[in-house]
Amino acid sequence: MGDQFSILEKKRRGCRGCLITVWVVILAFIGFSIYVTRLPFYKPYEECSKNCINALIPALGRYYSHNNRYPDSLAELQGEYLKDKNAVYCPLHKDKKAGYIYIKPDSPEYGGVVLKCREHRIFDKKTELAFTLKGKIRARITEKER
Repeated sequence: MGDQFSILEKKRRGCRGCLITVWVVILAFIGFSIYVTRLPFYKPYEECSKNCINALIPALGRYYSHNNRYPDSLAELQGEYLKDKNAVYCPLHKDKKAGYIYIKPDSPEYGGVVLKCREHRIFDKKTELAFTLKGKIRARITEKER
């Protein structure tokens, strides 16, 4: 009887160790997430993503629902479909002369990239952000190693 009790006690201690390990992993993930959001490249990336996902993609959808086609350029969205005229520019475009690269889709079912931004640098590498109509974001390093 005493042997059975000691086996159960050992199993309980093993479970406690697993629980501690899980908590350490969770806390490490939270710490890493906080660290990444404080990196210098993250803020413009976040604002650029908000421009595209919260302003431009919905404006493209409204334009399509009213006109049964997508606009030929992002300039057609300004005014009725897009209230903020600066939303067509990435926050890194300080001079407001260049904006997002727009690839006109054929239909709402189009799953490819419709907006690109080539102004970002992640870990000192030139990076292209690409956005789909469904709100997905892709990042691709475009600068080759020297």
